[in-house]
Amino acid sequence: MLRPFTTEVPKYQILKERILAAYPDLDDETLADTLEGITDLQEMIAAVIRSALVDEALGSGLRARLDDMKERQSRLEVQASKKRELALQL
Repeated sequence: MLRPFTTEVPKYQILKERILAAYPDLDDETLADTLEGITDLQEMIAAVIRSALVDEALGSGLRARLDDMKERQSRLEVQASKKRELALQL
């Protein structure tokens, strides 16, 4: 995923410099809007952020599942221990 950034960031910077050289009084918002329309950098950053959010959600889901499984394991171990005690008492 890093490779597209290595080509896109310099392209973005060069375009920014050229636009500012041609239009030195350009405000920041117009510059940002113009660059967003010319490059894919904003879309690439958004895709990385979306991917990070998905990874975080999956991590949270796995954490919850692991916690549930640990509780189940504990219950099974207690049940097994009680059954062994019962068998020894008979």
